[in-house]
Amino acid sequence: MTRSFQVTFDCADPAGEAVFWADALGYVIQPPPNGFDSW
Repeated sequence: MTRSFQVTFDCADPAGEAVFWADALGYVIQPPPNGFDSW
């Protein structure tokens, strides 16, 4: 039997949420590509 699961995160501070999840999962946030100030 197949199950489908979906989660949606709505936040006022996406960069802060990215830092939280990167820390929680041991991930290093990559810098934006050359010529861009942010993602």
